[in-house]
Amino acid sequence: MKHIKIKASNFTLAAGAIALITSCENKQEQKTEEIQAINMAYMDSTVRPADDFFQFVNGGWIKSTEIPGDQGRWGSFNELRETTNETVLNVLETAAANEKYAEGTDQRKAADFYAIGMDSLLAEKRGTQPLNPYFEQIESIENATDLQKYLAQQQIIGGGAFFSFGILPDLKNSKVMAAYLFQNGLGLPDRDYYTKSDSKSKEIRAKYETHILRVLSLLGDSKESAEKQSKNIMDLETRLAEASMTNVEQRNIPALYNKMSLSTLLEIVPSINWKEYLSDLGVKDLDTLIVGQPEFMKEFQAVVKEVPVAQWKEYLRWRLIDRASAYLNNDFVQANFDFYSKELNGIEEMRPRWNVFWLLQIVL
Repeated sequence: MKHIKIKASNFTLAAGAIALITSCENKQEQKTEEIQAINMAYMDSTVRPADDFFQFVNGGWIKSTEIPGDQGRWGSFNELRETTNETVLNVLETAAANEKYAEGTDQRKAADFYAIGMDSLLAEKRGTQPLNPYFEQIESIENATDLQKYLAQQQIIGGGAFFSFGILPDLKNSKVMAAYLFQNGLGLPDRDYYTKSDSKSKEIRAKYETHILRVLSLLGDSKESAEKQSKNIMDLETRLAEASMTNVEQRNIPALYNKMSLSTLLEIVPSINWKEYLSDLGVKDLDTLIVGQPEFMKEFQAVVKEVPVAQWKEYLRWRLIDRASAYLNNDFVQANFDFYSKELNGIEEMRPRWNVFWLLQIVL
């Protein structure tokens, strides 16, 4: 896949300076860097702005800037993110080196969590062991009630299967927060990857199945079992994709605003006791949700009714290991990179272990 270079206009970035926090203490020292609101070197004066304003403003930057090997796209906001990541890294390293932060302090917790994430030898030693309680929970699923309990649990640890729950500003009143249910559960980036019939889409789907087989083999599954599971998983995800809204349809905000009482939602998806599901998430006294894609939720209900429990479990096991692969030992990290970064986004180099993954988890 071709790399993309994007540069937001100089004029839109005039307020882009940020304060860099370099201490975890309340008394913070700030560093500031002189930033040019309009950098003439980024412009291409050989182009008439009336002909191509974007090229006129950013042409010089596009010509002189090389996309880093560990990036699939590059632009002003990527630069800002990298600066922020380095700032957070500095905060963590400063806290870790400061003996005044005793065990139990927030600073020490953050530093220790980061240290665990950076311990590649520990990752090699532990492998997939941290996931065993979740694998066991999946294996014990026998009915829709068990599925509901697991879906609530996996939502707490990051989600990724069937649908997602979240608290966001109300789309019709940003002054209040609302509870949402959205379509989810696909391993490929969006619906189109499953439904398009061109040769490239077919090739990607075939490579995705191969990727699933590779990861399941790393889990210790036999080749025969992994091949069968990869087909079943692809079939189930394709069914979910076909019931999903397209990216274009999701631009229609009113179409995403389907406010429902729990009783109405229960009529659409009776397999889930929504009051208990929300209670397991720690959400109480909630009587309405906004359902982004009602037709998708109807299809989820059909899947629960029509698909064998054994196939649910194959899918849930895959979604768990797929979401976790980037944080495990090298074999899983490499497999994840080869497909999602290299194949889908054309990225040639793996990013340093410290960059993005663990930092973002701590920040968020």
